[in-house]
Amino acid sequence: MRTRADELGVDADRVVAWGESAGGHLAALLGLTADRADLVELTGGPTAPVAGVVDWYGPANLPTLQDQARPDAVARSDAPDSRESLLIGAPLPKAPELARRASPVTYVHAGAPPFHLAHGADDRFVPVGQSRELAAALRDAGVPVELTIVDGADHMWRDATDPDAILAAAVAFSRRLLAP
Repeated sequence: MRTRADELGVDADRVVAWGESAGGHLAALLGLTADRADLVELTGGPTAPVAGVVDWYGPANLPTLQDQARPDAVARSDAPDSRESLLIGAPLPKAPELARRASPVTYVHAGAPPFHLAHGADDRFVPVGQSRELAAALRDAGVPVELTIVDGADHMWRDATDPDAILAAAVAFSRRLLAP
């Protein structure tokens, strides 16, 4: 996007990475690893930083995912065929270092961009503890972070009573960061 910013009509310095679930995981990783010389071997080269991150119910710490799972969880993240195990190419319990390296919380640092995290309290796919854990790590590093836990909401905002308010909060966060 940055190399084609003029063609696309966007300001490459005013970008917020935004994703939900697996996309939230990727947005968080981008926000935490961009422009880090110490991570070039991991990222393949320096990437341009983003102004902020909106992460809706993304996995943040793969090693703690199963321990945080609800009793009515849809799947077990530690299973060999789980989405998370497929992501790292091995069952999470058998590859703790790969799981750690695939976790946004691993890369939290003081220079990270501001984060807006939102998560359903009743999420059966990605435990709400994942966003709480990432928010705590960001706060501990002095990174501005907003955390909204939506009571009664499952994954993808199922059963959320006011999904428009969830979207409005994320848009307002992004506008604050990108204001000229």
